[in-house]
Amino acid sequence: MIDHAQLFIVYAKNQHNALISTWRFDGGTECLNDAFKNMLRNNGILSETSVPYMHQQNGRAERLNHMIMDKAQSMHFHACLTDTI
Repeated sequence: MIDHAQLFIVYAKNQHNALISTWRFDGGTECLNDAFKNMLRNNGILSETSVPYMHQQNGRAERLNHMIMDKAQSMHFHACLTDTI
């Protein structure tokens, strides 16, 4: 995970001339370990954590998930399948 995040930081800087100032987490603990925090700190990136069980704070990802579920339900319906998703 750390290697991919470092590659993304370098990619953003080289390809888009953009510096990442803040990395926001959804409150899960699967990514936010000490090594990852140290990597962010060494790159001068602040880490923010949203409040647990407040999906409203993770709006873009939640909207994308909702859109995918809506499309899956629509395809399911148009295929005349009786089970619900």
